[in-house]
Amino acid sequence: GVLIGCTPKKPPPPQVDPDLARAQQLIQLGDHAGAAALYQGIANRSDLLERQEYLLRAAEQARLSGDRDLQGELLLRLSALPLNPPRDLRRRLLAADLAMSDQQPDRALLELGAEPDASFSRLERKRYYRMLADIQAALDDDLAEAYALIDLEALSLDPQESLQLQRQILELLTNLSPAQLAPTPADPQAAGWQELAASIQTFGFESSALR
Repeated sequence: GVLIGCTPKKPPPPQVDPDLARAQQLIQLGDHAGAAALYQGIANRSDLLERQEYLLRAAEQARLSGDRDLQGELLLRLSALPLNPPRDLRRRLLAADLAMSDQQPDRALLELGAEPDASFSRLERKRYYRMLADIQAALDDDLAEAYALIDLEALSLDPQESLQLQRQILELLTNLSPAQLAPTPADPQAAGWQELAASIQTFGFESSALR
């Protein structure tokens, strides 16, 4: 006969690694070295896709703890893994940061690589342009730094942050020679900023120049 009222057993919920919660607690306590060690341990016992994420988290926590050797070691492991574009951007940012800590901005620029397109989140793209601006500043390339800040400012939703970035952009551009400002870039945003800077050099500064 048919059994009435029997329902199939629900599968047990997936096991959550207790070290994940512990790592979060350590981060809140400011123990980034401890969190890095836990994430490393989780990565070592995870499948390939999860391993990528936890190695990245470990490397990010190693950076925050100031353990550059561990950061480099984890980046070496990550370089051998097939990362999706957002994870690869996180790896590139960490690699560029490591090169900057070694006072090698040329290497940092190579590590940072290509600009993220519109498929990346606003936050991811902001992190990229902030790092790019820092690298160009270390290379003493004021025009390239200004271009990176122009891209960063275009992504900002914070009026105070935008105003601060606008001031930085104008300070960099107005300190360039007219010859450096003369070539019109293809990007209309950058072209507008250069035109404004050239106008300020010629006619002086008006506070209305800033939005």
